[in-house]
Amino acid sequence: MALIRLIKSVAKALTGKKGLSELEVMEARPKRYQQKLVDGGGLHLLVHSDGLKEWAMDYYFEGKKMTLPIGEYPDVTLTSARFRRDQAINDLAKGLIP
Repeated sequence: MALIRLIKSVAKALTGKKGLSELEVMEARPKRYQQKLVDGGGLHLLVHSDGLKEWAMDYYFEGKKMTLPIGEYPDVTLTSARFRRDQAINDLAKGLIP
């Protein structure tokens, strides 16, 4: 299993692939500690030890780091989470708190 992860990470680095795939999100398994799977643009999927998967976005507003909760997977898909991230980025560009 560790070898497969190593091969995937090397392939990802060589191909320059960015962001998560729907398959990676579906196959994310809980561990003893909380995992943070980064998609890009501040968007990430938190995989809790109890199996809960939730989308969130980290951003800075007026110099302070903030986190915007987006929703739980599978209720909020990867595509929907990215759309909500893009909306939040537009709001931040206008000086609004998302």
